[in-house]
This record gives sequence, structure tokens and C-alpha cells, in this order.
Amino acid sequence: MSVIQVDWACLCLGEMSSDQLFELLRMRQNIFIIEQSCIYPDIDKHDLSCWHLLGYGPNSELHAYCRLLKPQSIYNEVAIGRVLVKSEFRGRGLARELMLEAHRRCELIFKSKTVRLNAQVYLKQFYEDIGYRCVSAPYSEDGIMHVEMLRVD
Repeated sequence: MSVIQVDWACLCLGEMSSDQLFELLRMRQNIFIIEQSCIYPDIDKHDLSCWHLLGYGPNSELHAYCRLLKPQSIYNEVAIGRVLVKSEFRGRGLARELMLEAHRRCELIFKSKTVRLNAQVYLKQFYEDIGYRCVSAPYSEDGIMHVEMLRVD
């Protein structure tokens, strides 16, 4: 399969159209709640103040997403969360492109290369391959095993 070409948009909540907001929330629900069989409050207060990084493919279809949280929101450092790629586009390098774009945006918006995130344990190697190191023991978050990871550049 070929690498997917996407156009990136990085928006605060107030800059989004209702269609953009609906699509990102629907995709988060489909992946984090339905696909992963995990009942938890996905929408939270951080959605109001973070930046939303959206990756659009042809026909303006949302393929990838994550949110960028300013320092002191969750951690002392900038944080990246709610990282996802639509199931039909996985395994084609899009998650790596999403994270590289997220890092670029964190540097641009927050002037920081240091980023913290919570990774599902099965993705630990993926994050290590793009410069993160594990900084916690595995722990359960909403019934899914995670580790805290830090990228210092």
C-alpha cells in the first residue's frame, strides 16, 4: 500500500466548522469507545483549550487526528493526546506522519520540542522509534494498559 497524502489543519475549537467538530468527535467515538470497547468520557474540558490537528485526505475526509495541549494543562510539558488514524488507513505510515506534524506544530505553537504523552502499551515501540522514552511503569487507564512517554529533543 502507498503512503497516504494528507492536508493538515491545526485549529482551536472556535476556529472549526460544525462539520469539522462533528467528524472529529465521531471518529474519536468510533475508535476510542466503540472499536476499543472502552466506556469513558472522551470529550473533556481540554477540548476547549487545546489545538486540534486534523489530517484530511481526498474529498476532505478526516483520516488522522490528535490534540495538542499547552504546558500545565495535563503535565508541565506540552502534551499530545487522542492520537488516532482511521482503521482503513492504518499500516501505511500515516501515524508516523501525524506525529511528525504534531511535533512541528508543538514547536511552532508552544516553542517546545519536549512532549509528554500516554501511550497504549502495544504502541510503546512505535513511540520509541520516533524519539520517545518510557518514563513510567505500565498502568491501567480505563481498562487499557498504558505507559507515560517523554520526548526531549
